[in-house]
Amino acid sequence: MPPGLPADRIAAVRAAYMKTMTDKDFVANADKQRLELDPLDGEEMQKVVMQLYALPPSAIERARVAMNPPEDGKK
Repeated sequence: MPPGLPADRIAAVRAAYMKTMTDKDFVANADKQRLELDPLDGEEMQKVVMQLYALPPSAIERARVAMNPPEDGKK
């Protein structure tokens, strides 16, 4: 979320997200599509994002290359 967002707005978005992740119809639709749901709450997600931002640029570049291999399979 953007810096400076009021705490009550952050709490509202996080609560809505977790409510969606436990909604019986949402979960049933995910199951029907064979999607695995294992949501993190807002605080845990924020920790993960902060860890990602702390990665050195070389690690980010390696991940970018791994997720976008060349079309011909060569490096």
